[in-house]
Amino acid sequence: DDSNDPALDAVRQYSAQFQQPPKILVIDQAGSLRSLKCSALLTAFNDIVNAETAYEVIVLVDADTLCDDQWLRDLVAPMSNPEVDATTGNRWFEPCDDSIGSWVRQIWNAAAVVQMDLYGIPWGGSLAFRATLLEQTDFLKRLESAFCEDTLLSDVLRKDQRTLRSVRNLVVTNTESTTLPAATGFI
Repeated sequence: DDSNDPALDAVRQYSAQFQQPPKILVIDQAGSLRSLKCSALLTAFNDIVNAETAYEVIVLVDADTLCDDQWLRDLVAPMSNPEVDATTGNRWFEPCDDSIGSWVRQIWNAAAVVQMDLYGIPWGGSLAFRATLLEQTDFLKRLESAFCEDTLLSDVLRKDQRTLRSVRNLVVTNTESTTLPAATGFI
């Protein structure tokens, strides 16, 4: 989250094991008007915009999901159509326990999946979009004061008459358990 984050040393040690280590970005300044996740995404997206390498597609996946071997291919396949600007899957909460908190979040998730599909809201936890959206829309500007990226992206896509394609077979699983206070806080 910042240069004083105690996890940063562990991340650097782990990354050093790879022949091509991943790039580590530290949030320069977490904005008081946006969530920590949006601050992290803004740092990464600005790095992409300013990179010497041109990117075609940006893909996001939440760390708490279990993706199958075909997930990435299925997510980006609809983008072979140049009229598709973004694609999304969805999450199914399938906890490994039967606590009341997990039960409440699972019921909420069932309703959320339907609403997100019905209203055309992408889920940031399984999302791909064309990198041109970063430069051709006001997505970055609006991310500076956002709580979450997915509903914001939905509005940007609609406003600029861009196409979101929901990949119906792309439902990734989250198997973590939760408590009732954590579930109500999440909801």
